[in-house]
Amino acid sequence: MAINRAWLKGSLKQVRGILFWTLALGLIAGAAGCQHFQSAPVPAEPPDYFKVTAIGVLRPGDDRPFAAFQGALKGALVCEAHAALDGQVADPAQRLLLARAEARRAALRALGQKITAATDKQGQSLAERLKDNPGKQAILNEMLENVAQVTYQEKDQATWAKAELSGPKVVEVLDANTPSVAATAGAALTPQQAEQHRRLAYDKALREVKAMLRAKAMNLELSDKRLVKDALAEDQSAMQELDALLFLAQPDEVKYLPDGSCEMTVYFDRNRVRELAERKRGGGWFSWLHR
Repeated sequence: MAINRAWLKGSLKQVRGILFWTLALGLIAGAAGCQHFQSAPVPAEPPDYFKVTAIGVLRPGDDRPFAAFQGALKGALVCEAHAALDGQVADPAQRLLLARAEARRAALRALGQKITAATDKQGQSLAERLKDNPGKQAILNEMLENVAQVTYQEKDQATWAKAELSGPKVVEVLDANTPSVAATAGAALTPQQAEQHRRLAYDKALREVKAMLRAKAMNLELSDKRLVKDALAEDQSAMQELDALLFLAQPDEVKYLPDGSCEMTVYFDRNRVRELAERKRGGGWFSWLHR
């Protein structure tokens, strides 16, 4: 039986057209169905900013910012640590050197922690003060490595290392190489002195603005009407995370005034504090329902 090729070609073309439109309509219907059942996205909270402004004004004594730690860093500061002698090391001299090196590192690390834990009369730790001044942190690290005296004693199959550093010397070195505010008040400053004074004023404004920012954050009201400081009072890790969050805040506006002081403004989103506090106290994913 002869097959009409023209008829067959036309039939195949019609079948392809039907399949194409069937598939297209199916895809359109599927997309519409997905959109119909898709849940609406939760709208993001609009920013709700703190605005905190502080002025760093230099006064006599501000050229010695670390003198505030003299009361906590009195006399000789001493820390000890020990390391066991490794019996797997055959050479006795090498065994002793390895143990002394380990004990020394541990003693100096403990001494550094003891120094940076010192607080001033306002309760601020030296570690907090050094956060904003990596240059001074490097100076302290250098003192621990090269100035601290380390002595050793072997007993009970272990080496004991005692690290010692003068507390007043630490304060003196940290405050060194800073021009005297009293000596230069009202006098023409060299470019180097002017830059150092600007840095002192900037650092003072930064400390004050962050203290104000923290106070505002602690007194922020949450969804259950409690304050952040009350909600997180018994959660030390949450407080540390909040402090780390606030520490990362950077000044948005900095202006140097004719008298040499520094005016600084920080804007910070309250919602970031709320979100952290709600999450830490168990608000979690549902905390947005109570806002």
